[in-house]
Amino acid sequence: DNFVDIAHIMLGELRTVLAEKEITLDYTEGAARYVAKNSYSHKFGARNMRRFIERSIEDKLASLIIDNYDSRLSGFALSVNDGEIKVDFI
Repeated sequence: DNFVDIAHIMLGELRTVLAEKEITLDYTEGAARYVAKNSYSHKFGARNMRRFIERSIEDKLASLIIDNYDSRLSGFALSVNDGEIKVDFI
């Protein structure tokens, strides 16, 4: 449960960065649990979580922002579908 709390904090930090660019980020509890479960490392602890978020979420969001550069994005919603992070436009 502590690791899920850390996932909420780190996703909240990403939300703040995106908000500065006027892009909202919503995420489900399932998305936070997915991040916690899939980034857990006995050896590296929460440090691995930062890298996991960068690779599995931030890279996807950056690609979507670039691919949709001509249209004004208002936000993203993260959820889990079939064992994978799903990103939807909101």
